[in-house]
Amino acid sequence: MSGLVRRFLTLPLLAALVGIGLVLPTAAPAYAASTPTGLKAVAVSSNAVALTWSRVSGAAAYRVQFSKSSSMKSAKTVDVDTTNVEWTYLNPEPSANSGRLKPNTTYYFRVKVITKVDLNHSAKSLSKYGAKLKVRTSGTGSRTYLKPMKLEATTRSATSEYVSWNSRGPGIQYRVRYGMGGNTETKVFDYAGGVLTGLTAGATYSYSVEVISRANDATLSPRSEAKPFTPASTAHPAIKIASYNICGNACGNWAGREKGMLDSLHRQAPDLIATQESTNSDNLINDYNPLANRNFERIANNKHAGLAYDSDRFGLVASGIHTWTADPKRDKDAVWAILADKSDGDRNLLVVSVHFTDDSASVRKSEAVELAQLIDQHQGLPVVVAGDFNVSKRKSEHAFVYSTVSQAGLVDPLGNPSDSRYVSGSATVEHRIDVGYASANQFQRHALRSKWENGYDVDYIWHSKGVRAAMFQVVVDLDGNGNFMGTMPSDHNMLVSSFHLS
Repeated sequence: MSGLVRRFLTLPLLAALVGIGLVLPTAAPAYAASTPTGLKAVAVSSNAVALTWSRVSGAAAYRVQFSKSSSMKSAKTVDVDTTNVEWTYLNPEPSANSGRLKPNTTYYFRVKVITKVDLNHSAKSLSKYGAKLKVRTSGTGSRTYLKPMKLEATTRSATSEYVSWNSRGPGIQYRVRYGMGGNTETKVFDYAGGVLTGLTAGATYSYSVEVISRANDATLSPRSEAKPFTPASTAHPAIKIASYNICGNACGNWAGREKGMLDSLHRQAPDLIATQESTNSDNLINDYNPLANRNFERIANNKHAGLAYDSDRFGLVASGIHTWTADPKRDKDAVWAILADKSDGDRNLLVVSVHFTDDSASVRKSEAVELAQLIDQHQGLPVVVAGDFNVSKRKSEHAFVYSTVSQAGLVDPLGNPSDSRYVSGSATVEHRIDVGYASANQFQRHALRSKWENGYDVDYIWHSKGVRAAMFQVVVDLDGNGNFMGTMPSDHNMLVSSFHLS
């Protein structure tokens, strides 16, 4: 309506016009951001589509909408803070019923700018949706999976390199070809990342990845583009810690469950093992040592938190057990040790395994304060804290627990604070493997996974500022449907973190 017309329409006349059914024009909504453009598919397989679009100036987040219908009927959405998304088996609907896209099927996608918010708030639209992109998946005779993308490589040592790429889902393996010049070697990975060894410092290498069948090594995807890298000497050797709530006698069937734990430990080969619900820790460590030809020793404790270290690698300087004074049952605790790293000039490191109460939010807050006080007693030492905090980012007390531990000088390498949809800018880890899976599986056969990049974790591994967090993994061994294979070892999943002292 023009200003001139509006000036001569009194309120009674406006009401009369509305009453006789005359529809007055309304102003178009004012958008704060430009409509996204440049939406295109950069890779297509029989069950997945990888999309990218042009960045909108000032945009912090985008909503991608997807439908089988050009009218966008029954559309699904995912919110991202990047200008790309992969609609794969690991799609934004991570339930047992959300399967792959269908072969030889047409889909429609479009993108708009939204506000970047946490899980407590609904995002607001800052732009209109851009033009729809029509994509048809390929047939069943073609490669089933997208080629691996977002290849990363960072130095582990003068002779080894951390490598990782975007996961292509459960129940598969990856064939990595790496080398320099015309000389290449091949290594098969069970997960979307790991370590390449036998390298030469200063030499220029490259690696590429393809998806293969776990059953017969058949190639299931195109090969990725090559990623160049150059190993360089590091000041301090890598240390790997595993954190695992093993649900000792409380979950029964220890003999049946322990086999899976031992298998995971053997494949992960940690230097430190932090356990919770640790009544069977002696059994686990005593059985693991001969299996892996290692010499782990435990910090004696018969309660809930447990800690073991490879005595060939570390010397024990001091240790202790702290029972939370705020816990009325006195059945949860922390075990700590100061260890001298023999491979790093006997440099000292404080390691803490913790288990917070599962009964009371107020007690968990008090335990966080006590943990901060325990860390403060050992100022000047690099610190790693691992364990079951019994609180995830959707719980009301999580913000207090998270901020208390952060203010004690520790960093969550995954950047997974309270109510977060997105990875926090404080995240430090270089390589992330399967971290969208929740750290507790609750003995549900289908692995629990978040819609967001970080999972809903009750288990955390923290480190002090200055510690280099290289690789973090939630260890889940799944079939192609996302279900755990064999006997589930525990109601928690093992966390592993590789880090370097500064």
